[in-house]
Order: sequence, then structure tokens, then C-alpha cells
Amino acid sequence: MNKFYNFAVSSTRYLMKFLWRYEVLHKERIHKARGAIIVANHISWFDPPFIGAAVPYEIAFLAKEELFKNKFFGNILRKLNVIPVNRRGADIKAITAVINVLNSGKSLLLFPEGTRKGKTIKPGVGLFAIKTKKDILPIYIENSDNLTSCLFSASKKIKIVVGEPIEYDFFKDWEQSKENYQKLADHAYQKIMELKSGN
Repeated sequence: MNKFYNFAVSSTRYLMKFLWRYEVLHKERIHKARGAIIVANHISWFDPPFIGAAVPYEIAFLAKEELFKNKFFGNILRKLNVIPVNRRGADIKAITAVINVLNSGKSLLLFPEGTRKGKTIKPGVGLFAIKTKKDILPIYIENSDNLTSCLFSASKKIKIVVGEPIEYDFFKDWEQSKENYQKLADHAYQKIMELKSGN
């Protein structure tokens, strides 16, 4: 784990515990999915750092390329394993970078909805999982969009629920097609939503 990433994650983890009493349910499942595609619901700008802090090993992220226009901030994002992506169309450079990261054995966080305001499930999760033959780890995050209410609260906290991995064996016989990419992405999102009850 690079030193800057380790410092950022450790600091975030401390703040989450001290300010928002965060809780990770079924944390042992994270260890079973090292090198997997981590998928989660997306309700806040804080979802990537919070989920990254909950994972005990180094992972990579995606972010819109506009965030990299400022050179200083862009360099920080790159040190945190963030891959820039052009959301206006198929970004071959970003797709190649994601596949390379996954093939190297590192985990990657993806949001099936694409953005916080996304209303449709994007096929990217399915595409990357089928192409790289990686497991998918569903995670549900709660209250990251309500930080003020969780601040030093006795009743509310940031909660991260980790699901059972969707193993490659489940979809290993699926052909590479747009239909199957979408089908697998929809299935992954369904598994995320099933974690809402804390199971």
C-alpha cells in the first residue's frame, strides 16, 4: 500500500469512527473478495472514501475527468488510485485502465448507477466482471448522505453492509454481449439493495 494512500485511508477511518461512529457489518466477507470488483449504491460524494476506508487493502476508483483539471487536485486523486473517466461516451482509455487494474489483482470500486443522480443501471460492472473473470462484492452504504444527523449521534451512524461475493462461477458461461453485461450489472445492483436490511 503506498504511503499516501495509507495515510488518507487511515485518517478517513479515524474520522468516521470518531465523528460518525461508523459500523461495518460482515467485514470478514471483504477478505474473501480481494481482487474483486466492489459494487455499491451511490448516495453521496463521501461514498468512495468511506468505502475505501472500510476495505483493509488498497483499491482503485473511478471519477469524472473534470475533477482532474486542477493539476494539484488531479495529482492527489492519482495517488489515491483514482482513474479519470469521460462520462460523455465510451472512454476506451479508462476501460483499458480498469481492465489493467483488475488484471493486476487489485480491487476496484464501481457504482452500477454511474453517478449519485443516476436513475438507470449501467452495464459497466457486467462488462468488467465478464472480461476479467473477477468476482463481484456487493456493498450497501447507509447515511453517508446524512452526515449532520450522524455527527456524534447516539442513534444514527454511517453503516456499511458487506454482502456475499457473486463468484465468477455464477457467470463464467455467459457470453460477452451487451445483454449479458446489463444482466449481470442488474443482478449485482439487486444484491446491493438486498443488503438494505443489514443481511
